[in-house]
Amino acid sequence: NRAEDMSPCNVCPSCKAFLEGRHAGYLEIDAANNGTKDRIQEIKELLKYESVVGKKIILFDEAQNITKEGKDALLLQLEMNDPNVILLFCTTEVDKMPSTIKSRCCDFRLSEPSEKDIIQKLEDICKIKGLKYSRDALHMIVLAVGRHYRDAENKLRQVSMLGDITIENVKSVVALYDSEIASM
Repeated sequence: NRAEDMSPCNVCPSCKAFLEGRHAGYLEIDAANNGTKDRIQEIKELLKYESVVGKKIILFDEAQNITKEGKDALLLQLEMNDPNVILLFCTTEVDKMPSTIKSRCCDFRLSEPSEKDIIQKLEDICKIKGLKYSRDALHMIVLAVGRHYRDAENKLRQVSMLGDITIENVKSVVALYDSEIASM
């Protein structure tokens, strides 16, 4: 049920499963901790089985941290050119990715999101999770962590452990005393 701009609807079963981290066709790997050849081999074994949801998407976060042997194992997967498997290598250090992998990938340079975009994403998460929130509290989270989706989502998760997403609870988690300090 994608919108006209191709953004997800966030209400259908597939979107909900993805947002809740339980989508059968998506796996996110923290390459900083799981970039060894053995772990890559395990992932490649998973890719051999046909997916019940169609395409399989594997996202490697901090891809520059995959070991040389792990990158070599991934190169073999890339050469198979399986149309049902999409490998995403996310990195801020493109120069640490071997040219053999880079030459087989599409390179997308992402720009920093706006505060408005991140606040909207946090609002969407709050609505899906049934969390009560104030926009001012969400804005304070964004000011405290900078314009990074993941950091904002992690901070939102921490604040939600205290209850509603209020300015007081945000201050408790980010150790800030007012939004002016956060903006500094």
